[in-house]
Amino acid sequence: LHAERPQRGRRVERLLERYAAAAVFTRERQLARLFSLPADEVSRAVGRLIKANALVANCAVSGWPDRWLIHTSALRPARSRVE
Repeated sequence: LHAERPQRGRRVERLLERYAAAAVFTRERQLARLFSLPADEVSRAVGRLIKANALVANCAVSGWPDRWLIHTSALRPARSRVE
């Protein structure tokens, strides 16, 4: 095994974080398949995103089976819109 290059690791994190923000919820397996990334690389990036409070792991999503990764922006209260 070779060590993950720091720049690549940051790029993978950014890609996964941006996707999760748009999708709201996802799973590691889906991320690996969608972006053709090795599962261990996705797992490391997801771990760093969880530590950075960008993702929350092991969440239930109403109406969907399994446990999910959820982007933290979906868990924050919506800001009221000023008109």
